[in-house]
Amino acid sequence: MKSIVLIGGVLAMGLIGCSTATFDCNKVPTASGCNQVVESNPVSESETMAENKPTLVGGWAPAFFSGFDTKKLDSIVDGMNQNRIKHVVVTYPPQMQTLANKIHDYLHTKTKQQIPMEIIKLQNTEQVSYNMEQVIVTLYFR
Repeated sequence: MKSIVLIGGVLAMGLIGCSTATFDCNKVPTASGCNQVVESNPVSESETMAENKPTLVGGWAPAFFSGFDTKKLDSIVDGMNQNRIKHVVVTYPPQMQTLANKIHDYLHTKTKQQIPMEIIKLQNTEQVSYNMEQVIVTLYFR
């Protein structure tokens, strides 16, 4: 208990010591130990609001299909029809061409948009092993 009182007393003395010191807020010490006057200009409210306004930049995301999933495809169709998704690309390994064609045809029929298809031929190596059992639908956002 005495240590708590002692620490509190030391803390109080430190705060009193700090509060009696004078500090010029317009001067900032530099690395060389010299003081340098720093000036600032007021920022208008319109500049501050413009800085805080989010900017839509777009992006992309992959959707992976191991089978025909109408619920996931309908979600993509809704995004395309509501202009949240700019366009999609169907990418697939040769052995998944049947599924890729079904996904392509479904998206094209529901959106009436051109859906590019890309076949990818990847070779497994000692360092990398690819999942050749999926179709990738890459979504590009506005």
